[in-house]
Amino acid sequence: MNGVDKEFNQIYAKELSRLIQENPQMPVIVMIDSEGIDDEYGWYAGNIGMPRIRTIVYSKITDHYVEKDGDAYEDCAEYYGLDADEWDTETLEQKAKEIPWETVITVYVSAVN
Repeated sequence: MNGVDKEFNQIYAKELSRLIQENPQMPVIVMIDSEGIDDEYGWYAGNIGMPRIRTIVYSKITDHYVEKDGDAYEDCAEYYGLDADEWDTETLEQKAKEIPWETVITVYVSAVN
């Protein structure tokens, strides 16, 4: 397999298997690096990265996944978009509590060059 680091692929695959076995109810989300993928071919080769447990949410407003970083302002700005810049502290804290976070297993994939 040209461009694929077989040793790391095996390590990451084993880690993914371990996380799934230890967390069978947890969804697995694949995060794909879109760099270098700009047409509608359909299938691409990729290298998997180290799987991790993350707390994320999909934002329909910003059309991407947001990872929880613990800061209400940054979480809200990422999840709700630029409107969060205009909220006072009390509104910001309330809106942060309403974000429907989900803990998942993430696997990041980068394109094979």
